[in-house]
Formats: sequence, C-alpha cells, structure tokens
Amino acid sequence: MKSRGWGRVIQISSRNGISPHANMPSYGAAKAAMNNFTLGLSKELAFSGVTSNAVMPGLTYTKQLDSYLQQTARQQGFGNDLEKANGTMFSRISFDKQ
Repeated sequence: MKSRGWGRVIQISSRNGISPHANMPSYGAAKAAMNNFTLGLSKELAFSGVTSNAVMPGLTYTKQLDSYLQQTARQQGFGNDLEKANGTMFSRISFDKQ
C-alpha cells in the first residue's frame, strides 16, 4: 500500500480498549493494543496516502449482552425486570432488538 501511495487499514475495535469492563480485562487489553497499533501505524504512514483507522462501534444488543443484563439485574436487586435494570445501568443507551 505504501509503495502504491494509497491504501486503507481499518480495525474493528471497541470502547473496551479505552475503558475496560471489570469482567473482561483481557479483551480490553487486546483492544487497547489494537488502538495503540492503529495510532502508531497512522503516524508511520502519515503523508503516504495510506490511512489507518479503528472503528469503535457502540453497544449492540446480542444474546450475550442479554445474559449479562439478566445476571446484572439479579445482582443489583431488579429481579427479572430488564427494562428497569436497563434504564438504570444504561440510562443513556437505547437498544434496537433485531
């Protein structure tokens, strides 16, 4: 890419690379390393025509997230009321279940 003077390096990262969750330290560390690599690569390739970026998508409603929400809701005393738990734990985030 550098020799051609054009290219795109796109990494799929996560907000865990900036602010890791307590129950996922190794995932957060891996994403932090990816973010650091992406930034270093972008500096190395500056003015070469090659860009290096990391995309950090927000929280996505998945079965894994649903299980986490249910477990956390029980631990926080919400029982099975996921709507109340969601409103408390993620007050500024809305999920589109697909």
